[in-house]
Amino acid sequence: MNNSAGKKKNRTPTPSGDGKPPPEDVVPLFLATKTQQLFGCVCDEHVTQEAPLKLINKQAALEDMMTRAAISDFHPVKQIIQDYPGTDFLLVYDAEFVYGQNFYMCVTEEAKERLQKAGEAPVDDGAESDAGVEDNTVYTYKPTAAKEWICLGSDLEIETTRVDNNRTLIKYRASRVRREFGAPFKFGDRNAKAEDTGTMITSYVTCNSYEDINFSINRREIDTGVQAVTIKTSSMAQTEWRDPIMASTQSCPRTFTQEQIKEVKALDSYKEFLEASVPKFELALQQNTLVNAFANDWDELGEEDTDFGIKSDNHLKEYQSFTDLEYSKDKTVSFLDWHPEIKGVIGVSCCERLTAYERIEKANILLMKPSLVLIWSFSDPIHPQILLRAPDDVTCFKFCPTDSNIIAGACMNGQLVIWDVSEYREKLDNAKGNVQTKSNVTAMFGEEIPPDIPTIKCSAVSSIESSHTNVITSIDWIPYHYEYNKAGETQENKTRECHQIVTTSTDGYAAIWDIQNQNPVARPKSKAGGVRNVPVNKFAHLESDWKPLQILQFCRTTTISFAPMCFTLSERHGVWDHVTEINMNEPLPPPEIPTKNKKPIPPVALKSIETSFYCGTEDGEFVLGDLRPLKSDDKTKKPTIRSLWYSAVHDGPVNTVHRNPFFNDIILSVGGWTFKIYKKNVLTPLLSSPCHTKLYTNGHWSLTRASVFFMATSEGDIQVWDLLDRTHEPIFCQNVTSAAITRVVPCIVTRKQHLLAVTDNQGTLHILEIPWNLHRPSANEANSVKEYFTREVTRIEFTEKRRKAEDEKEIQIPDEIEKEEKEFHEILKQDYNSYQALERKCLIELGIIVLQDDI
Repeated sequence: MNNSAGKKKNRTPTPSGDGKPPPEDVVPLFLATKTQQLFGCVCDEHVTQEAPLKLINKQAALEDMMTRAAISDFHPVKQIIQDYPGTDFLLVYDAEFVYGQNFYMCVTEEAKERLQKAGEAPVDDGAESDAGVEDNTVYTYKPTAAKEWICLGSDLEIETTRVDNNRTLIKYRASRVRREFGAPFKFGDRNAKAEDTGTMITSYVTCNSYEDINFSINRREIDTGVQAVTIKTSSMAQTEWRDPIMASTQSCPRTFTQEQIKEVKALDSYKEFLEASVPKFELALQQNTLVNAFANDWDELGEEDTDFGIKSDNHLKEYQSFTDLEYSKDKTVSFLDWHPEIKGVIGVSCCERLTAYERIEKANILLMKPSLVLIWSFSDPIHPQILLRAPDDVTCFKFCPTDSNIIAGACMNGQLVIWDVSEYREKLDNAKGNVQTKSNVTAMFGEEIPPDIPTIKCSAVSSIESSHTNVITSIDWIPYHYEYNKAGETQENKTRECHQIVTTSTDGYAAIWDIQNQNPVARPKSKAGGVRNVPVNKFAHLESDWKPLQILQFCRTTTISFAPMCFTLSERHGVWDHVTEINMNEPLPPPEIPTKNKKPIPPVALKSIETSFYCGTEDGEFVLGDLRPLKSDDKTKKPTIRSLWYSAVHDGPVNTVHRNPFFNDIILSVGGWTFKIYKKNVLTPLLSSPCHTKLYTNGHWSLTRASVFFMATSEGDIQVWDLLDRTHEPIFCQNVTSAAITRVVPCIVTRKQHLLAVTDNQGTLHILEIPWNLHRPSANEANSVKEYFTREVTRIEFTEKRRKAEDEKEIQIPDEIEKEEKEFHEILKQDYNSYQALERKCLIELGIIVLQDDI
């Protein structure tokens, strides 16, 4: 900088990147207007070309980087500021962009002292110094010469966007009578009448006010409570400082010197105080060991007393939301599933929002787009942790309950895929640490480079010829305490690991898949005799031609098949008390590898396993089926599923069939504009909802309360129903998103924190926090719900008996009915004759009728 120059040089500022190379102890830095205002270094206001120096506090710069992260202008020199030895570093205003930016900072204390003493900008070795020299150069203005225009293709774009007039333009003129200009006018209400023909009023439409019955509130039930409380008054006092005063106060402890301490210890009063205090202190210690003075006695009281003050807190709080601008935005989230072991990790699958005809037209475009499953973590709501790639859009997927590193997914083209994420398990466990390391990578201008998200290819894909011929609608793992063989019979699962999958499709078939290697081979051994550490692909045996273990036709009649949308199995993971053939608590024997001389022991057949399942179809039917196949004599036909019972109960496709986690025989089915609650072996629903004004898209039972379940609508609403509170309407309804909700699944993170995952058809995953009263069960809630279901079953049995009795009365012999009718008419005739005789007698006695003998 030249402080002594009489005139300034009129040089054009050099753009970023084109200036001189800076010295080693100077770093060019660009500061935006916002940063200049924060640190008081606004160009040509706080710092000028004559006074360009500005000291910046190091701690303030570090706090700005922590607050604004990669947006901070100091982020490119973050490491330099952290390693700076001093408390304040020097910032110099580069008004002429000598080093390519509007500022440059001193990296060392020596450069800072040098510039402060010299009061000028550092120059390179060999450069001429302008200090004390006046520049008398006269600059003349030379206008730029016009160059020949070179066409690069923009004329074609202009030509395509140009609009040519193909007809004569229509001209309109709006006029008004001159005398009406500026005349006073009074607005009022007026109805459109027939006699106003030919005037402007004829273009009006009368809209009279009316009462909308859709928004009228009829109060049929009211729940009020009255309690007498004492009047409480809250008041406070604070000294008001009228005039601001620059003052400060600092306190320090008072201490005794060694001589004063000796004098105090020598006093008799000090010894007497200790002798009197020791017994009291010992008594207090003894009492603390016997009674806990910090125990909260209110925790020992019943929970019902604490429910009154919290029942009004029914709001689902927004905890977090996830969306990816590249992979999930403007797509439909078809499925979601929580990680069974790692809390805060959730996976979602996204599909294009296209109809079947649109998919056919855009088939070439869809092949270029990747079909992915996104694994999100709460530690990074911007970038997914892992991407799972599939051959087509994934409609549903499930984590394996026994090995969470294995994920099974179902595609829209009918194929089944398997992913193995064991290689990235550590990344999911330490997701937060990985995010912090990625944030250090920055680009040239300071923006943050997105992290490199690993994409995992599928480890196994089913053969397209042996897969479903239509979209797979639902998928589930078979519990690990049993398995199916090729004949369709249930037997013991010796591995105690889930390795079989059930899928259903709208093609009318259900398939059972097996990922276990049926012919295990011993691992190669080294020369020393030990097993060599060779990486082995778990699913290498499925790469050639993976076919389903069984494929069953789901027939309604001999020619018509069901189109299943969702299903629920009767057996549950970890529940094997009803299995009587084997002892599930015994330890597993070591795995047997078959050899030529030794055959493996066959597994035990399990007859006590319940193979029935409930299913919802595309036509709104609720079906009870059995996975034990019905074999026909015709070997060319595939085995079929036994349909034990079905009924068309919904007015739309069934999207949810879910069992109550507390009562395995209670099933919630959702479809169309209604939902129903069924009990096993009871054909009539225990509860049928009225037709709602909004379409139901999904439902799920609460994991901790037996009477609560969540419902999702097509307009982005979440309804919460409580069977113990009311059954004709939800206890509350809350709007979560403006789009249609596709899935809703709760999860227990901790004992005090329960979350609800909600997805929509715009590609967003919403995480809501469930309030305390919706996940905390009341005392004996499960027993109360069980009694409610028992009463409903009794009611249904009573109504069925009444209906049968009425039907039996109608079915009688016609002759007996005719005989009873004749007897009834004769009795009526006799009664009428006796009435007439009594009437005549009364009239004669009153003299109204005179007999002929009396005349």
